[in-house]
Amino acid sequence: MNNEVQGQGGHGHGRSMPELLAELLSQINVRMLISDNEKRQARAIKTAIEACDDLGPLSDMMYTQFAIMHGNDVELAVGRAQHLQVFREEYGVLDTFQQGIESFQAFLKQQPGHILSLIENPIEHNQVLLVDQVKFDDSILRDDEEWKTFVRLHWYLAAGLEPGPPLYEKRTRNCCRMRRFRPEMWFSRCQHVPKIMG
Repeated sequence: MNNEVQGQGGHGHGRSMPELLAELLSQINVRMLISDNEKRQARAIKTAIEACDDLGPLSDMMYTQFAIMHGNDVELAVGRAQHLQVFREEYGVLDTFQQGIESFQAFLKQQPGHILSLIENPIEHNQVLLVDQVKFDDSILRDDEEWKTFVRLHWYLAAGLEPGPPLYEKRTRNCCRMRRFRPEMWFSRCQHVPKIMG
């Protein structure tokens, strides 16, 4: 891909993609702030879920989301994790690196031209996902196996863009998603995702 972005009507004015991304990110400051109490609740939920032999592992972000939703109600959070486990089993999500790679490759074959790039922006060190929504063919998803391919890919994309272990490490990771809906229209959404447990 040409490193200079022109777009329709000269959008980008000859600047490189990293320069445009840096400008975009400088205008956005969205941070997920977690209170000390929510961190304690997330730790309690993590301990309870990990004690259940029939539940697979979750990310720190997921434990935190459960804490925000359910507070001190650990039992309700465990119940939500059980529903999530049913989902994983239904769609054959194994939570392995190998399946993540295979899911990505299968989706690229299923929807050619939809994902343009998944890179790390060298200026902001954030992960940038570029997709062309015009190239997305939802008619393919009527087939059960193709639908599972779609769901698994997005499970792994979400997992890959979430903070990982160690739990509660205080660092920030960024995610920027840019979508093209028509030749002349792009939509961007960027966020700072802190590692909140630690």
